[in-house]
Amino acid sequence: MGRAMCMGGSCVAFLGVLIGLLAYVPKIRLRMMDRRHRSEATEPFWPGGYNLRNVSGIPVGVAVSTGAMDKWKTGEFVHRPTDAWVTSYPKSGTTLAQVIVMSLFNRTFWSTAAPDLILGCPTYDRRDSPDIEPYPNPRCLKSHWQARDHLTSPGRGRVIWVTRHVADVAKSFHNFWNQLRVDIEGEEPISLEVFERLFLEGVLPYGSWFEHFESYWKQRHDPNVYMLRYEDLRRDRRAAIEGLAKFLGGNATEFVDNAFHASEFEQMKITENRRPLRRLAMKLGTLQHSRLRMGQTGEGKNSFSPEFMAALEKKYTEILEPLGVPREYVF
Repeated sequence: MGRAMCMGGSCVAFLGVLIGLLAYVPKIRLRMMDRRHRSEATEPFWPGGYNLRNVSGIPVGVAVSTGAMDKWKTGEFVHRPTDAWVTSYPKSGTTLAQVIVMSLFNRTFWSTAAPDLILGCPTYDRRDSPDIEPYPNPRCLKSHWQARDHLTSPGRGRVIWVTRHVADVAKSFHNFWNQLRVDIEGEEPISLEVFERLFLEGVLPYGSWFEHFESYWKQRHDPNVYMLRYEDLRRDRRAAIEGLAKFLGGNATEFVDNAFHASEFEQMKITENRRPLRRLAMKLGTLQHSRLRMGQTGEGKNSFSPEFMAALEKKYTEILEPLGVPREYVF
């Protein structure tokens, strides 16, 4: 009977169709999640379109919830002095920093049966954020919020502020946001010309890169704030990890080797694609969305128009240079 069903290559054809359908499952899940977030969102739209919402005066994606922010304001969310916040403007090397921090805490979750990075070091301003009250100390938490509100409140623990050159951030952000628009929102990609305007205007998730940098720069002398530059991670990752381990204290220095191995790019890709359906979708091209790119330093400068780069220089001169920010921290 089995042979008869597969006569004429029909069995092979059926398997091909089945594999093709399975390759769309990850994208379908992401789109269903986006639809749910949109249906739950009550926050006002941010002027300028692109489905951004206004939460506490900052443009954010539809997944960010005013309700989560209110938990910080009302005290329902309780800070712990041992908390480690990995903060950054999007596409600054956040995932790399999360992997390093979790590894320095000796949280081994890089097997197929172990928890996801999103659960291990969650973003706690989302509608679908997990309940982190049961999490053991020290907790790793992620945020793209500016240095204000809950990230400057007393007892908020330690802050690892991850920075990256502005043009490299812009290049990575353009790629990533278009992946989200195509995979999750089913929208057309945004052209480079339009993106340049949105970036300069701060009409992107989490607003202006320059305002974000300024807010943390003013906190840099706080002993519980640590500036981790993406360029230093690329130049000498082990030395950067050792410096971070000293800042975190405790027994973090004992796990530098763990963090160095876990933060290898190929190891991180294996971790991200450990789910069989995601591997299949990425291989067949039905899913483009990935948090990881082999981001090189300096590649952004050659990706944008001379006018955009000149505008970035102007913003640096007007906003950050008067604060004493070295130019090599921005370009």
